[in-house]
Amino acid sequence: MAGIQDFVNGSVLTETAIDEVAKQAIPQYATAAARNADATLTAALREGLTVYLLDVNCYSVYTGSTWSAIGPVHGAMLAWTPVITQSGTVTATMTSPVYSRVGRTVRAWMPRATMTGAGTAANPILVSLPVACSFSVGTIGTISLYSTSDSTWRSGIATLSSASTVGMLVGGTSGGFTSAPTLAAGDLLTIAVTYEAAADADA
Repeated sequence: MAGIQDFVNGSVLTETAIDEVAKQAIPQYATAAARNADATLTAALREGLTVYLLDVNCYSVYTGSTWSAIGPVHGAMLAWTPVITQSGTVTATMTSPVYSRVGRTVRAWMPRATMTGAGTAANPILVSLPVACSFSVGTIGTISLYSTSDSTWRSGIATLSSASTVGMLVGGTSGGFTSAPTLAAGDLLTIAVTYEAAADADA
């Protein structure tokens, strides 16, 4: 039996009931929606209460006002669909972009995005984040780009252009975001970032 069980004075503690008490040390729910719909759990909310969400393999901890995710604690990380732009959206084939979070700490990786479209010259290369950042200025990781035009890897700094996107600053240049090369079909883009989320939330 999933969820949290509540016993009142006079309840008969059968073997089955005692088993349920043991199991609800960390109650399990199929989804966050199922957790939120459990009126018994809502009545028992207290800071630090922890439940387990089966669909995302995450612990969910109540902060006193909302739920905050820890995980995934096993299995695959959470899927993430980055949006890559250089003036307009640049189409790409994504290879396993994923992220995880512990409270407000977010780690995200895009091992490879292969461009199938082209960008616009003299415009920044921007990548959307899986979760909004708590700040909008600063460096949070790295971006690397392989350009098919000259068969060269370029290492860049993943610097926030807003709370929800990072831009590629290319090392050794003074032109800021717009110094990034122009994206072309076949180019490869990778990203790895770590940052603080703007708010506690489910994954």
